[in-house]
Amino acid sequence: MQIEYQNSKKDFVDYFKTILKERFKKSILFMLLMLAFLLYFLYDSKYNWYVSLIIIAVILIFISTFSYFLPLWKFTNKIDQSIKTKPNYAEPRIVTLTDDGIKTEGKTSGTSILRTWDDIISIKLTDQFIFISTKSKEGLLLSERWFSSKNEVSEFINSVQSKINIGTPNFFINKSHRSIKSIKPRYLIGILCLIPLVGALIGFGMIMFGIFQYRDKWVIFIGAIGILVTVYFIKSNDLHSKSSIKNFAAGDKYELNDLVKQIEFYKLQNGVYPDSLKQIDVKGEMVIINDPILSLSECKNTLFNYHRIGKKYTLFSSGIDTIPNSADDIYPSLKIDTSKIGLIINRK
Repeated sequence: MQIEYQNSKKDFVDYFKTILKERFKKSILFMLLMLAFLLYFLYDSKYNWYVSLIIIAVILIFISTFSYFLPLWKFTNKIDQSIKTKPNYAEPRIVTLTDDGIKTEGKTSGTSILRTWDDIISIKLTDQFIFISTKSKEGLLLSERWFSSKNEVSEFINSVQSKINIGTPNFFINKSHRSIKSIKPRYLIGILCLIPLVGALIGFGMIMFGIFQYRDKWVIFIGAIGILVTVYFIKSNDLHSKSSIKNFAAGDKYELNDLVKQIEFYKLQNGVYPDSLKQIDVKGEMVIINDPILSLSECKNTLFNYHRIGKKYTLFSSGIDTIPNSADDIYPSLKIDTSKIGLIINRK
C-alpha cells in the first residue's frame, strides 16, 4: 500500500492541539476537584467570596497557560525551527508499507526513512489524524485527507497493527531512547512548596508535570500539599474568617472589663457617666471602645453597646452574630461586687 502525503505546519499544530485536549480531558475531573476544594477552604464570608473568585480565576489562567498555551507556543516554535533547518521537513512524501517496515520517501529530495516493524510501538487515530510512534522517536503523522476513503484509512491502520511486534519492549530501550516516564522526577523541589503563596504556584506546576509529563502520583501529591500549605496560611491569617472572629470574641470580655474601669474613672472625674463611649478620652492610655467583632464583620457602627440609664449603664458586645440583645451577647466578667458600681449586667 502506498499513500502520498504532504504535512504542513498547520497539520502538526492541529494534531498537537488534539493531544493537549486529550490530556486536559483526562485531568479535568482532578482540576475541578482541586478548585472545589480550594473554594471550600477559602470561602468563609461574603468578603471572602471575592477573594476566592479572584484566586480561582488566577489559578485557572495559570493552569490554561501552563497546560495548553505555553506547550502549544513551544511546539509551534519547534516546528518553525524544523521547517527552517530541514527544507525537506514538509515536502511531498510517499509512505509505503513493506515487509521490513514503513518506508517514507521524499518526492523531490529522494531522502527516505525506514521505520522497521520492531521499532514501531503503536498506531493511533485521533481526530482525523493518524500517528505512528516509534522507539527511535521517528514518529509519523498522517492526515485522513490523504486517504481516498474511510475504508482505506481502516485498511492502513489494520495493516500496520497486524505487523507490529506485540512483544516489543516499551520505551526503556537505552539511555538515548528513554521516555519521559523513565526520567526520575525531582521530588526535592517539593520543599519549595512549604513557602506560602509561592508554594501554591510551585504546587500547581508540580501537579501539571505529574499529570502531563511524569505521570507520577507522588509529584501530584506533593504539589497538592504545596497548595494546602498556602490555603492554610491564607485562612490562618485572614482576620475576616469565622475562626478569627471567634478568637476575637474570646477576648471581648477582657476589653469590656478594661472599658468598665475607664467608664468608672470618667465618673470619678466628671461626676456622671458619659453619654457615649466617644466621650471617654484618657490621656496617656489606649482606650478601646470599638468591638473587634463588629470591625471584622464590617458593620457600620463598630462601638461596643453602651447605654446610660439614669445613674447606671449597660455595656456589652453584640457577639458573633453582631445582633445586640441576642443569646450570644458578651458581657463584662468582673471579680468585684457590681452593685457598688453603675454597671448593669444582663443575668440571662
